[in-house]
Amino acid sequence: MVLNRILFYVTSLCPGVSRYEVLKNLAKNKETANIPFIFLSAKSDNREKSKGINLGSDDFISKPFSAKDLLEAIKSRLA
Repeated sequence: MVLNRILFYVTSLCPGVSRYEVLKNLAKNKETANIPFIFLSAKSDNREKSKGINLGSDDFISKPFSAKDLLEAIKSRLA
């Protein structure tokens, strides 16, 4: 199955499932490993950002953010 022009962005999840677990699981699956992944987070410290990027996230956007910032991140990942 080929997936084109798809993007994952994660802001919050169900209790007991971290967004880092979601990213790890997507990265393990050959059908989803190359899909861009953007974290949206209320946490803005560098450790959180580094953790996401080191696990393979394509971008990490801290809240609050503007619609323009989010759209630019999405456009750059889908270009």
